[in-house]
Amino acid sequence: MLLNYRKPTFIVFINGLFKAKLEYPKNGPLKFASNGLMIGPEQDSAGGGFQSGQFLKGDIDDYRIYNRALSAEEVKALHDFEKTE
Repeated sequence: MLLNYRKPTFIVFINGLFKAKLEYPKNGPLKFASNGLMIGPEQDSAGGGFQSGQFLKGDIDDYRIYNRALSAEEVKALHDFEKTE
């Protein structure tokens, strides 16, 4: 899964393919709490809390954070490069 943010829109790719486009209604950059970015838990709403039973049960083996939005072609190329047989 890849989440691409270009103000004011999140673009979601799964297995290198476009799946959804979601509008982020706030202006300005994304802001994170002082304790940082959480990867793995499910949050009920922006700014909402976390429940211990809603954390990812499994492993995240590879994640990347870029300082720019990737193009659809770059997303596909990354997926194809990392694809396992």
